[in-house]
Amino acid sequence: MTNTIIETLKNIDLENLGYDYIGLRSDYNDYEIGEIMENSYIWVDGNEWDGRPTEDEAIWQLESYDNEVTEEAIEEYRNENRVDPQLNGTCVIKLVDWSTEATEEIIEKAAELIIRYTGKNIYLVGGNNIATNIDRDTDENEMVIKNCKVIKKII
Repeated sequence: MTNTIIETLKNIDLENLGYDYIGLRSDYNDYEIGEIMENSYIWVDGNEWDGRPTEDEAIWQLESYDNEVTEEAIEEYRNENRVDPQLNGTCVIKLVDWSTEATEEIIEKAAELIIRYTGKNIYLVGGNNIATNIDRDTDENEMVIKNCKVIKKII
């Protein structure tokens, strides 16, 4: 599978596709060329995050302000401090950005990384803006493209 990805990408002029940011996306959804992909969500330890602070975070916050730590107080804190786990774009493995050309080394690394994901399809995608100030850990060579468009279905 890695060789198929590498050979496909080597036959595309990645720097002249009309996008400032280009990457690979593994996804279960079926997309058409030109279609905008759905935004990604934050995952924690392999699970989609519900946006609530952890129980440990709630306890720490409650104790920090000398509040009584009860199951009810923990649950109330977690519910009141929920944030939207949806990102402002689609997570991709970076191939090209405004300052980087897709060298053979970058293409090979991206192909190795993308097959670690479990989606049934692998897409070449692009966009002209990325999400910044993302308050979470990111995967190796990951970026989040806003309004991420499908350029080509690779697998």
